[in-house]
Amino acid sequence: ARRLRGKDISPCRLLFLDEAARLDARSIATLFELCERLQMQLIIAAPENISPEKGTTYKLVRKVFQNTEHVHVVGLRGFAPQLPETLPGTQTEDTPSEAS
Repeated sequence: ARRLRGKDISPCRLLFLDEAARLDARSIATLFELCERLQMQLIIAAPENISPEKGTTYKLVRKVFQNTEHVHVVGLRGFAPQLPETLPGTQTEDTPSEAS
């Protein structure tokens, strides 16, 4: 990590979490916020009844067919609405412009 500090390289930051079924909605939202602020990739082991709100969720299912194991992978994009980000120096319709 010390070698990367002086360079323009961002390290890969991962947060692994097991037993996510024990978390309530507020805790999950806090996790998403933490990862967004720290630019971390969140990897959660969770049951099917926890739906993704942000990011992409991959469902991995192990299947055995004719004595051969396969892993079936399905990707699901989050359904939370994306808030528009404004660039510095730009104005939105809600922001009154300054009189010159």
